[in-house]
Amino acid sequence: MGRKNAPFLVRVTGILEEDGELLIIQQKMSDGRKWYLPGGQLEAGETIEQGIVREMREETGLHVECKELLAISDTNFSDPCALHILLRVKRLTGAIHVPHCTYDTVEITDVQFVPFDMLKSYGFSDRFVSMVKDGFPLASRYICLLYTSPSPRD
Repeated sequence: MGRKNAPFLVRVTGILEEDGELLIIQQKMSDGRKWYLPGGQLEAGETIEQGIVREMREETGLHVECKELLAISDTNFSDPCALHILLRVKRLTGAIHVPHCTYDTVEITDVQFVPFDMLKSYGFSDRFVSMVKDGFPLASRYICLLYTSPSPRD
């Protein structure tokens, strides 16, 4: 039987909090934002845990362990659609550094911890900042569409 294309991409994203700060990365993506959470697409044959450990190492230089599922959400603005898995991670070893461009097609230009109160100035939504400050009270939940684009009828 032939292999079918997946109806969606699977992306893993890491939440690493230390001393009231959140680890974020700077990339110049096509959506106009500059700051993001570290993470990326799962590779073929990779588990969710393997994927987030790899992405965090590649994008931040840190070796982490996966601690908790925080949320699952989806998007409909890309083709194929993307399923996002948000995971709380804990640093095991390493120091943050800006990676070489060998892992990402879009260069990461900065990696830093940012105080929760400053996240909005880095482009994160009020909803997201509230979730971070409240410790993700709805952990292990489906959040519905995280981002939407106008429907073809609009």
